[in-house]
Amino acid sequence: MKIEFDIQKIVIIKGFGADCILLETNHPNPYNKEFCDAPLSLEFKATENTGEKYVKENFPGIPVVVVERPEHKSNFSKKD
Repeated sequence: MKIEFDIQKIVIIKGFGADCILLETNHPNPYNKEFCDAPLSLEFKATENTGEKYVKENFPGIPVVVVERPEHKSNFSKKD
């Protein structure tokens, strides 16, 4: 079976390990529209700091948004 998606935009979320890649399609999502009216997104991971290169090589011409997550700061202090 061959499945085709019309990808509208790609979002790469970087930080805390593997890069998260979201392919935003023009297909409806499975949720009730009152709950979420965003289009269907497909998600996969890439090795840390390789997501942008992977997307550029495999999805040319599709708009890309890169989100860098800020460093996580713990509220707990280390006891000596």
